[in-house]
Amino acid sequence: MNLNKTTLQGSIPIYADNQAAIHMAKVPRFHQRTKHIRIRYHYVRSAIESNIITLDSIPTTANPADILTKALSRNLHESHLLRLGLHYFP
Repeated sequence: MNLNKTTLQGSIPIYADNQAAIHMAKVPRFHQRTKHIRIRYHYVRSAIESNIITLDSIPTTANPADILTKALSRNLHESHLLRLGLHYFP
């Protein structure tokens, strides 16, 4: 896939709550922990360098994807449901 050919204007923001993953994607150095990652998974790093995407941090309180992966308080769970366009009927 050629990263230089794109029809989008500007970069696409991608939000993550894992600081280590954000750092490894932004800093193109060899890490002892990343030696097992295959070359094809470095697409994200290439996309960041080409300004196709931007990788930013998002806290749990603002990340609606956490509803699918974490145990949340009732208030935070209901807040994320609304952000996803879902409704809670008690």
